[in-house]
Parts: sequence; structure tokens; C-alpha cells
Amino acid sequence: MNPFMKVISSPEDMLAWSKEVRSQGRRIGFIPTMGSIHNGHLSLIHVAKQHCDTVALSIFVNPIQFTENEDYTKYPSELSSDILKAELADVDVIFAPSLTDMYKADFQTEIQFFGKFNAFYEAKFRPGHFNGVVTVVIKLFNIVAPAIAVFGQKDAQQLWVIKKMVKDFNFDIRIISAPIIRDTDGLAMSSRNVFLSSKQRTHALLIYKILSCGIQIVTQGERNPTVIIEALQKIKDEVSDNDIYFDYIGIVEEETFSEPASILNPDATLLIIAARFKNDIRLIDNCFLSGRDFHHAGVRDVLGVDGSWIDRSLLRKYLREGEFYEVDLEKEIKMERKFDLVLSLEVAEHLDEQFASVFVKSLVSLGDVIVFSAAIPFQGGQNHINEQWITYWEEKFAAFGYEVHDVLRPLLWDNLKVFWWYKQNMIVVAKKGYEFKIEVTRNTIRNMVHPENYLSKRSVKRREYVLKHLGELGIAFEFFDAIDGRALSEEYVRNACSEDMSLGVLGRKLSLGEIGCALSHTHIYKKIVEEAIPVAVILEDDCEIVERDKFKDMMRMSSEDIHPFNLLLLYHNYFNRKGLSMHVKYFGKLRLSNGLEIAKPIEAFSRTVGYMITQAGVRLMLENVFPLRRTMDSYTAYSEMYGLTLGILSDALVVPNHRFESDIWKAIDQRDLDKTLSYLSKSDEMKAIALRGVGSIQPDSFPASILVHIGSKSEKVRKGVLFAISQCFLTKPLTGAIEDLLVKRLELELNVGVKIQLLHTLGVSASEKAMSKIASFSYGVPEIAVAQGMSLASAFMRNVSNEAMVLKCVELCYFLIDKKPDFYSPFYALSHVRDTKLIEPHIDTLVRFLDPKNPAEPRMYLASVFSNMLSPIGFNAIYQISQDREDRVATAAIQGIRPYSRVPQIKEPILKLIEHLLSSSSYHILKSALELMDLYSGDSLANIIIRPKLEKLIASSKSVDIRYEIAKRLLLLDPSSKPYQQSISELNLVRQVHPRQVKLDTAFLSDDFTTALYTKYKDKKYSVIETTKGKIEIELFFEETPYTVRNFIELAVQKYYDSTIFHRVVSNFVVQGGDPLGTGTGWPGYAIRSEFTPRPFLRGVLGMASSGKDTEGSQFFFMSASQPHLNGRYTPFARVVSGMEIIDKLEIGDKIITIKIK
Repeated sequence: MNPFMKVISSPEDMLAWSKEVRSQGRRIGFIPTMGSIHNGHLSLIHVAKQHCDTVALSIFVNPIQFTENEDYTKYPSELSSDILKAELADVDVIFAPSLTDMYKADFQTEIQFFGKFNAFYEAKFRPGHFNGVVTVVIKLFNIVAPAIAVFGQKDAQQLWVIKKMVKDFNFDIRIISAPIIRDTDGLAMSSRNVFLSSKQRTHALLIYKILSCGIQIVTQGERNPTVIIEALQKIKDEVSDNDIYFDYIGIVEEETFSEPASILNPDATLLIIAARFKNDIRLIDNCFLSGRDFHHAGVRDVLGVDGSWIDRSLLRKYLREGEFYEVDLEKEIKMERKFDLVLSLEVAEHLDEQFASVFVKSLVSLGDVIVFSAAIPFQGGQNHINEQWITYWEEKFAAFGYEVHDVLRPLLWDNLKVFWWYKQNMIVVAKKGYEFKIEVTRNTIRNMVHPENYLSKRSVKRREYVLKHLGELGIAFEFFDAIDGRALSEEYVRNACSEDMSLGVLGRKLSLGEIGCALSHTHIYKKIVEEAIPVAVILEDDCEIVERDKFKDMMRMSSEDIHPFNLLLLYHNYFNRKGLSMHVKYFGKLRLSNGLEIAKPIEAFSRTVGYMITQAGVRLMLENVFPLRRTMDSYTAYSEMYGLTLGILSDALVVPNHRFESDIWKAIDQRDLDKTLSYLSKSDEMKAIALRGVGSIQPDSFPASILVHIGSKSEKVRKGVLFAISQCFLTKPLTGAIEDLLVKRLELELNVGVKIQLLHTLGVSASEKAMSKIASFSYGVPEIAVAQGMSLASAFMRNVSNEAMVLKCVELCYFLIDKKPDFYSPFYALSHVRDTKLIEPHIDTLVRFLDPKNPAEPRMYLASVFSNMLSPIGFNAIYQISQDREDRVATAAIQGIRPYSRVPQIKEPILKLIEHLLSSSSYHILKSALELMDLYSGDSLANIIIRPKLEKLIASSKSVDIRYEIAKRLLLLDPSSKPYQQSISELNLVRQVHPRQVKLDTAFLSDDFTTALYTKYKDKKYSVIETTKGKIEIELFFEETPYTVRNFIELAVQKYYDSTIFHRVVSNFVVQGGDPLGTGTGWPGYAIRSEFTPRPFLRGVLGMASSGKDTEGSQFFFMSASQPHLNGRYTPFARVVSGMEIIDKLEIGDKIITIKIK
């Protein structure tokens, strides 16, 4: 809460406030709204507070963005309520201008969008809407002058418009998108939701269901937007009602908001929907087709560490080996990793007191924030052997530098849906100095009890003890002795419930909720990371005495009210045999409205043994223990549990975000093929890693056992099998049986990604017969067509070619040329056809693609095609390309002229061309021209034509490397020239790099893999390489190549790369550095393993230099052009995020100043 929050209405006063704040060096975060603040807006405030020093929020209903017949006059507006909500959310200032403040009488300016943008989606159905949006946002930006502005993802097209406007008008403002916040039934929060009737709200959920189905369809492998939308239209038509109309259902790319021909990246592709009701209430919604942020909870992968509340035989029944790990809770848990949040709920009391400190040490080793609860004295429960007050645990945590905060109990105290024991004993423990992003209550009473249930236990001794304790705490308790006016007698309790059952004492008759059996939404996780963990809890003991009709009634009521996301049934001691048997006994199968069925009871017991359950293991539990009907309703719950976001609240530690897979990575690094293959019996996730590992190991003998997994339901597993095959047969042909199998799979496979991998695998090692079959296929999906071209390229590199294959490449050139700049594969393929007679029939066609309007890559590869021709037509074409305005293309052509130097008739034209090229200012063109000149060293004609140009250039060039290369050529033309001999000696001295003495931490390669991997590198995703030409930002592929990334980070941190040079620059190929000697022979004194992956070597990818398998050290290279022939032969460990133009400028001798890890 911010009691000092200001409310400003005048634009002039707001300008003055902004100027004063910025003069103090504080960054302003801004959230523009139209009022009627709800939780969606509050989430924007939370996001803004993470990125700035001061938060400003505007409230202004902008009339010029409302179209005719829209609800401007009816738009909900409650300024006083909004101000209170903003104050509680810790906003610093509210800017709430009036209409006349914003648009004075003489206001006459409006921004207008133009062109095709106005023809689709919101712009089509709300003409002029975005003109009004952009106009008001520009005014607000100029008044508030923020450093960042936060907009919700729900208005996806508006978000895109704002980003485009900021870019077009060069605003120095960072636009941040915040995920959609939904109500418990899935409806996206909107100010207009208040106008919905109960019937309309039910109908509005159709939007959410369609989004869910869209994700499901993409998850199953469909990538054609037309097919997806048609399927969703059918669903809409089947369940739609006359009360709701859909303006559009569309699929667009997040970055361009254009409609893709195919879905390349579901994580960056949106499904967008707009619907309206008869009373003109209009709702919009969207989701990413990968499902990310669909129910945003900040958790991707979850690992549960639980006491053995479940029989080991049951674990083994539903989980495979490797999906759970047994640990001893009486010993320190050494995961060697940190998590965002650790939950330990009702675990500590099950351990003997002598192990309390050990358990606390385990918790603090896992994270800086811990949600902790443990049974207090006389709370009761099964197998409790160390019930202690909170102050006891506070002292234990203090010994490790952790403090107790009362974040949760004040929020949960009156929540009837939360178990009473959590209300009284749940605390948040955080490392000293930890900065909370929410309000925390300090210096509260630690040893609290909840009067609602705690005092109703059977034991009179407990009652007396508690009454005394309550008196000491000064807590009033008026209704302890009365239930329906009767005295609470021991006999009554004995008749009413069993030993450990809780009784309600709220002065009314016993009900299900009062004895602790309720479906609960617990907002624990939300208060830590601003999202809710869905939880279901059920009665822990038999219910024979409970009024069964009321129990049934309540369950029916709950099943109607509860949303699929809010029901998560997992393994903990409250889901024991009695609890679930009761459901089965009373209802047969308890079928909830979302289609979830509880079918199998779980037996539980308590020990001091715990289990770590991986996410894949949890998925198996859910699939087997709680089967789901494949309906539209149930899919929502299924997809949530299956992988979008998984939250667990149980007697467990909840540790999000990272997998625990160190053993398999160690096996791959040690080239232990048998151990790696052993993981093929485990989860799909582990199988995929193991198969990728087989490909990296590249065994001499192909392990045929992996072929059984080629029919796996998992896309990752199928792709893993194919990658392993391609790597095993990288240098030898496929066997006939495997080849036939792959060709057949290619015809049957529906998944785009797997089909692409199939084409790659066949291209690497298939016969001419199989490649001819591939050439006969026609694919309408550009991504598959690209893979088809690359498959043919791989065959051509093996000198496997025929007329049909070349013709297919020419057809693909036509199909792909206008699709995307990186769809170059058929041109690349043609450049590797060795039999030029196969190319000759298509020369006239290929010349047409030299149009400068086409992308650079096709022209570059066509230069190689014409280079191979050795014909007048080929020379004329390549001569034309050498004049190209793009350096990369011209350089490729100059390099392609080399074969023509053997033709005497065109020597003079080539020398004239070299003379012309020496006038270029481009390093790469000059270097290529000098290399071309080497073919005429000592030639008298070259001396006449070129020597004057070289003499002029050596005096004017600023590049030491170029001047050195020129001096060498001049000396060849005139070997007796002493000045040139002296110049070479002087310039070579400047070019020399003195070997660096680098003291390496020799221990870093031998320390424990898990420690290094998960504690030091898991969050290191980006790096900045600062060079003498500028900065290059790269993204590190940690999950794909963990050892390589680790090696790179360690060397960077130790300043190993500082002041080293780029010693190798090959135009249109690589820029290489990382050698402390600067000669290409330096290394760090050790070698690391190759980590081959399916990732292709495209322009901008970073790879590790090597002289063979497992010989990588410190040298790395940037790809200045795509070179697919490196795929599977080198380790790709990063890609350029920004600074590719810097790489294109690098020359031999340029330095790495330093490398910083972000």
C-alpha cells in the first residue's frame, strides 16, 4: 500500500511530476488504462514494478477509440474505487484527466493508420479504433515520459500496434507485454465482463474452449492454419448459441501480426478470437499456440520431493524407473541447485527432533524463499513425532541466516476453503535481505492457533493447554463450548468422528466444510509469484457419521463451481485409501463437470523416506491414476496437468523450472553408450535426450534397438531416433531395410517437424533410388519444401544426383523464392551438383533469379552454380553477379571466378575486373580480389594492369591486414623491391599476436557435474561479446549443449578471451576467434567433448572449432553465411541475437575486448 500516492488530473502538473522524478534518476513505469480496475490491471502494475523505480497509472476513457454504436457512454467507471485499488497496489501516481484536459476545444490532430492494416481483425470490425488508440497513447507518452510501458497480451492487436507506433516514431520507451489473467472458469478478465448476464458468461466460455482446442490441435502436430481454423469453426458451430456471434477466429505471427502459411514456431504464433453478444458487449481473447502463458503460473517444469505418502509398489506401478528417486529425509538433500520457491508443508513434524536441523538445512540449500508449515503441539495427525511451535522453527532457520515473515496467515485466516492447520502454522521464510515484491507483515505473533478447529479436538488435556495458551496470547474465544447450544462433550466427539478428525465449532450443525473436507483454491503460490496453484484436498478419514446427503449435495455443488484448472489430484497423505474409497463407495466414480473422473483409490502411509518425482513422472501418474475423457472440457485440465503449467501443493517441496537429469548427461559426456541406451526404457523426455546423445556419441556400430521407438507417440522421441540414425550413417550408406523403413515413414508421417528430420536423415545417407522417390513428392508447406531441398543438397554433396532431382530443385526455387529470405535450400543444393550437364537445361531459368530484388542467399549460391559451368554463359552470369550491390553476393561471385582463370581467352577481362574491384572499400571484396590475383602472380599483363592500383591502395588502406596482403603481391610482381620487403617485415610485426599467458582454474572441469550445471549455469542464457568493431549479443544453447556452454562461460569469466584476436575471416563462411596464440593452433590445455545436435548451422550460429571429434577447446566461430554441410559435424552452442552487422565488419586482427555473461 502507498499512502503517499498522488492523484493528478492536469497534464501540466503530470508533466512537472514526470520531469521531477526523471531528474532524480528514477525510471518511470507506465500503465495506461480506461479504469474499472480488476486483477488483470493489477498484474500489469506488478510487472511494471519489476522493471522500474516509480509506477504511474492513467485512468481515462478515450472517446475517439470508440466506433459508432459502441459502449463509450456505458463504459464502467468508478474512479474512487480505482484509486483505492491502485493505492493498495502501491502505485505512485494516478493520472486521471478529464475529457477537456486531454482534448481541448481546439484539438485537431489525429494519427491515422493506412494500408492493408485497416483490412483485418479488429481494424476491420472497429474502423478508426486504432487511430484513436495511437493518438491517445502518444499524448500520454509525451505527458508521462516513461522508460517502460506495460500493456496486456489480451489486446494482442493493440499491443502490436503500440509496438509498431513506438518503432515508427522512435520513442525511447520499452514496451512490455503482460500475460492474460483469467478468472477461475477461464474467461479472460475484462472491464466489460461486469455487463455479462449469467447466461452470457456461460456462453462466453466458448471462447476459452476454442482456444484450448486450438492448442490441442497444434500439440497433436497440425501446422496448417487453414486446417486448424476450419476445425475450430466446426467446434464453434456445433456448440454455438444464437446469443453469441464471432467476428473472427484467426492465426497470426506475434512479431508481424501477419497470417502465416504454416506455423513454424507455435511459441510465437497467436490464435486470436473476437465475439459479441446481441447487446453489443464485445469480448476478445487470444493464446499462444504452444500453450505458453495460457494459464500463466510461472512454472514450466516441476519436481516434487515428497514423503512416502504413497506405497512404493504403487509408484512403480504407474512410474517407470528413473521417474522417481528415493531420498532419506533424515539426511541432507543435496540437489546442488536453487529454486524460485520451496514448499515444505506438514513434513517436518514426521521427523524425529534430532533431524530437525538437518531438514531445515536441506530446505535452505534449495532456495531463498520457503513456504513452511509444520504441525504445532496438540494439532494432531498421523505419525506426528515432533510437533513444535513456530518459534522453534524460526530459531532453526535463523541459524542459517533466514527470517520468518507473516505473508500468508493474514490472507488465509478467514478463508473457509483452506484447511485450518495451514491457517495457523503457515509462514514464509526468506534469506536475510531478500526483497519481497509484495507487502509482508513483520513482528507478528508467531505461535498462533486457529480457534475454528484447533480447540475442538478430542483431548481435554489439549483443550486445557490451548485455553491457557490462548489466554497468554490474549486471543478471545467466545464460542468454544457450544455447538448448536450444546456443551462440547467428549462423548459427543467420540460419537461424531474418529481420533484425528477435525470438528467445526462455528455454532452450527456439523457440515462437510467444517470438518475439513472441501475442494480448495489455495492462493499460497500466488502470493509469492503472483499466480495461483490449483489444489484439491479431500477428507482424510472415514465419513460414516457425516450426513451423507449433505456430503453429496456439497460435492455436486463443488463440481459445478470448480473449474478444471482448480482441480489437481496428486499423491499425498490426505488422498488415502479411506478418502478416495468413500468417494467410490458413495458415487461409484466421482465425475466432475470438467470430465475428470476419480477412478482409483491411493493408499498412503508415513515414513521418513521421500520421493523425488520428475515432471514426466507426474504426467504418468495423472494419465494412469486419473484418466480423463477426451472432451473439450477435459482437455483444458489435461493440457494444464500435462505440461503447460503444473502446480503441486501437498506435503512436499515444490521446486519449479528445471529438470534433474545430470546422470544421463554424464553418460553422454563419458561416451557410455550402454548407459545412454538404458534411458530408452524411461520417460519420453529422457528418451529424447538419450537418442540425441546416441547421435552425439556416433557409435561405430548402429544400435538397432533404437528403431523400435520410431513409432513413438512423442514427436521429440521420433525426431531423436532420426537424428541418431543420421549421425550413425553420416559417412556410410543406409542399410536397405532402414532406408525402406524411413521412406515409408516419410509418406505416413503427419508431424511437420518429424517429416523435416526424416528428409534430413535420408539426404545424409540414402541411395539414388530413395532420393528419386523424395524428388517425386510435392509439398505445399514451405518448411517441408525447404527440408526437401536440403535433403537433395546432402545427396548432391555425396555425388548422388540425376535429372529428376535437379528438376525438383528448380521447381522448389520457383516455389520458395518469394516465401522468406531464409528459404534458400534449393539454390544451395544446385550449387553442389557436380555433373554440370544436369544444370545446363535450366540455365535460362536460373539467370532470372539474379534479380537484385530477390534475397542475397539465392544469388550467392547461384554464383557457385555458374562457377561450376566453365562456359561463356556461366562467366557472363558470374561477372554480372560480381557487380552486385551486396558485399556478400559480390564476394561469392569473385570467389566463383577462380575456375575461369584457366581459360586464356578471358584473362584480360578478369584482370580488368580485379582492377575495378580494388577500388572497393569493402574488406571482404578487397581480400577476395587479392586472392583472385594470386592466380596471375608474376604475369606481365597483371603487372601492367594491376600494379598501379596496388601501389595506390597500399598507401591509402587503413586495414593493416590488407596493406600486408598487398605488399606480398607487389613483392611477387617485383621480387627485388627492398621497400616492399621492409613493408612486409614491419606490417607482419604489427599483425603478430603475442601468446597470452592465461592461468586457468584447472579444477573446473573435474568438479561435480550437477553442481556446475544447475547451480552455476542454468540461468546463464545470454552473453555479450565486446569487440573492437562493436558489441555482439548471443543466446547460449545450455539445454542442448550443456558442457560446451559451461566451458565457454568458464573461459569468459576467467577473462581467457580478453584481448584475443579473430585470426580467421573467410568471406561468406566463418569468422573465427578464441585462440590465445592468434594462429589457429592455440588451445586451453584440454579438450572437451563434441555435442552434436540437430540444430543447423545457419547464418549467425556460433560453433566450436575442432580438428576432429572430441577435440574442441576454446576456439569458436560465427557463421557469416548458412553452411548446412557443417550440420551434425560441429557443435552449435549459441546464436547471434543482435550485432550480425558487426560480424560482417570483422577483419583479421580485430580483437575481443571482453565477454560478459548475463
